[in-house]
Amino acid sequence: MAFQAQGVITAAERELRTIRFVAGQNGFLMEDRFLTDLSSFGLPSIRQSNATDKPVLQLSTALGQPVNNNPQLIRGISFPVEDSFVLTRIEQEEVQTKINTFNGILAAAVMAQADRLVLVDVNNLLTRTLNGQVSAGNIPLTASITPPNGGFSLDGVHPNARAHAFVANEFIRAINQKWGATIPLANPNEFMGNDLPQ
Repeated sequence: MAFQAQGVITAAERELRTIRFVAGQNGFLMEDRFLTDLSSFGLPSIRQSNATDKPVLQLSTALGQPVNNNPQLIRGISFPVEDSFVLTRIEQEEVQTKINTFNGILAAAVMAQADRLVLVDVNNLLTRTLNGQVSAGNIPLTASITPPNGGFSLDGVHPNARAHAFVANEFIRAINQKWGATIPLANPNEFMGNDLPQ
């Protein structure tokens, strides 16, 4: 590619920008705002998705669909998936940095008021859920939207009522431990998860 020879892009970016559809599974066509801007050459910042990209749940209903009812513009095939539908590796790193910063601020605030506040590590609960280590009465909580044990609501982001009971129990345990309280734990199995399809 001439752009690589001219030093405009690296060999790695050239490879990333190369679109290859082969028989079997393929990455979908997507925008990537972190690619070198070649718009002055008439080239868009697009590539195929790869294993490091994290599509959002809403893409499941948009991928493969015509854009603006134009049958020649199929999202992900002949029309790139918009940036709002995918978190690239760089965006994921940015999100994690923000989370770490925010968590540091929270931890410092709790430490400064340690006699009045307790820190609850909800991320630990989420990690244990992801690893299949969370259950109530031998009924597991899973990191999915799939009924009956899925812990996420149908938006794929927020916990459902059953998962919120598990989260509430984390707070109750921390309060009980720090201040010697005896607040009873909730029974997550008394709360609704996601409904099975009709």
